[in-house]
Amino acid sequence: MRRDTRIRRDRPRLIEARSTWLAGALVAAIAASGSTTASGRAAAAGRTGKPSSAATDYRLHCAGCHGAGGQGGTGDDLRGLSDTPEAIAAVIANGQGKMPPFRRKLSAGQRRRLAVYVKGFK
Repeated sequence: MRRDTRIRRDRPRLIEARSTWLAGALVAAIAASGSTTASGRAAAAGRTGKPSSAATDYRLHCAGCHGAGGQGGTGDDLRGLSDTPEAIAAVIANGQGKMPPFRRKLSAGQRRRLAVYVKGFK
């Protein structure tokens, strides 16, 4: 059997295997990203049904850019902010510069708790 014939015959199986692998990788990446859907927030709240804490919200939505302790990274350094919690909550809601808005991802209460939480970074 010629090599060209064997490659053409095996091609559909190779494409199917690659598609299956890509789909699995996509699902894993979405799961690892910390979903911000309602079901993702429910999972973040844990089995107790309690609302997520500001620390959990920070870890899920902010630490990737601002660092675990607010020290900055791709996002601004949040340590020693002089803004009021209300002003910080407004930035969280509406975004600023490269930061996207979180109005649809976090409730007003979550944004307020998160603002108070980051205000405490020293």
